[in-house]
Amino acid sequence: MSPAWRLRIEVVIVLGLTLGASAVYSIVSLAAKLTEERALGDQSVALNPSRSTREWLDFTYQFLDVFFGLFAVALVLYLLWVPGRSPFRRIGLDFTRPGRDAASGLLLVAVIGVPGLALYAIGRALGLSEQQVKDHLAYARARLEKIIRERLARRVASDRELSEEINDLLFG
Repeated sequence: MSPAWRLRIEVVIVLGLTLGASAVYSIVSLAAKLTEERALGDQSVALNPSRSTREWLDFTYQFLDVFFGLFAVALVLYLLWVPGRSPFRRIGLDFTRPGRDAASGLLLVAVIGVPGLALYAIGRALGLSEQQVKDHLAYARARLEKIIRERLARRVASDRELSEEINDLLFG
């Protein structure tokens, strides 16, 4: 098997595991919503919906979704790996041009994000897309993360002050 043919097969497998599966589920979900009695514009969808009513299980499920999703990334890097060469460098993650890479990333976000938001807004105005609803547990998680960050920052500051006092006492 030629290297070019092998690479094509690898790309198809990785896309099937990631984007392909997501696209198929999206098409089935859209078909289900379009065949409901209510118009699509009258329906709503939760962003990052809870997977459990118990917060610790919800967090665990969402963490595991991300954790196991990273295995597809690991597979890509493994398939790109050639002894003596970095798989990160093969896909351009070598940090040799951080300014250019950041600018390209921001441009890509704008090229994908702005038309996507515009399409959603037009769809909502015409009644052709669902209303997106925030998940209440997502708000609670964000609040909890903020509290933890604030407490951690206070703790680090107080530890620094304590260490300075001890240092002054010992070495005065």
